[in-house]
Order: sequence, then structure tokens, then C-alpha cells
Amino acid sequence: MKRTHNLKVANGSYEVDGQEKTRWLTIGGLLQGGSKMSIKLDTIPVGDFDGWVQCFPVEERPALDSPMAPPGPQEEFSDDVPF
Repeated sequence: MKRTHNLKVANGSYEVDGQEKTRWLTIGGLLQGGSKMSIKLDTIPVGDFDGWVQCFPVEERPALDSPMAPPGPQEEFSDDVPF
């Protein structure tokens, strides 16, 4: 099964450039495999939890050798410590 969506709950707010934004807490994921769909909870929200969970598509991260990946170190790394 593959995770297709992240399950998130509103967890407060913050302000950017005078605009209020929602802070989201990821609590699990929606997984799909063939014709089956499953929900996996990693944590259960408590406190001001109003019962609503939002589904957000999983954002694909670029592969390390992808042109969109950040550049790697310019010099070769050596873990030799001169003692």
C-alpha cells in the first residue's frame, strides 16, 4: 500500500505579513493499494480537537539526482580527524 494523502488537524495559527495562517499537525495517512483504502493514525489529537481531520495530497520530494534537488557539497568530505 502507498500513502497518497497526509491526515492533518488544525493546531493553532500564526501570522505572516499580516495574514493569519493555520498551523497543521500531521496525525497519520491515507493509504491505497488496489481497490482498498486504509487510514493509519500515528497519533490521536487531544485538547481543542474538534473532530475534523483534513486530507492533503502527499508532496513528492525530488530524488537526490534530480535537477530540482538542492546542490550537494562542493568539496569531498573526509571524516579523518587529525590527532
